[in-house]
Amino acid sequence: MIESWIRGQRSLAETIGEWAFYAAFVLIVLALAKRFPYHLFIKTHKWISVAYLALAYHSAMLTKVEYWTQPVGWVLGVLLLGGSFAALLALTGRIGASRRVPGTIVGLTEYPALRVLETTVLLEPGWHGHAPGQFAFATSNRR
Repeated sequence: MIESWIRGQRSLAETIGEWAFYAAFVLIVLALAKRFPYHLFIKTHKWISVAYLALAYHSAMLTKVEYWTQPVGWVLGVLLLGGSFAALLALTGRIGASRRVPGTIVGLTEYPALRVLETTVLLEPGWHGHAPGQFAFATSNRR
């Protein structure tokens, strides 16, 4: 019964996999483009998760049924489940959620010649520090 259902999914899985591959390719190229705006770059990470889930479905449906009872199928299953779990974490915004710390902007200094805005932020408890070169993405409410 399961085997016949899987065989019935073949055409749909092939179509979804083909389009997901094209979408993933475009998203990866956009993510690597230096002139691509950061606010859109962030969205490529969400969409690549959707493409991964489609490709995981494609892979699961097109894998020979006999493989699922062999070590290659077990490894493939673990990898597909792990990747799907990570994709769902990304889609629900849970990646890095435990490291997010609210803060208050307490100072702004503009350097027009450099086109730089120095921002001083007072962080609430929970910040564990950072290493030189690390990046922090800060957002602010428009009040």
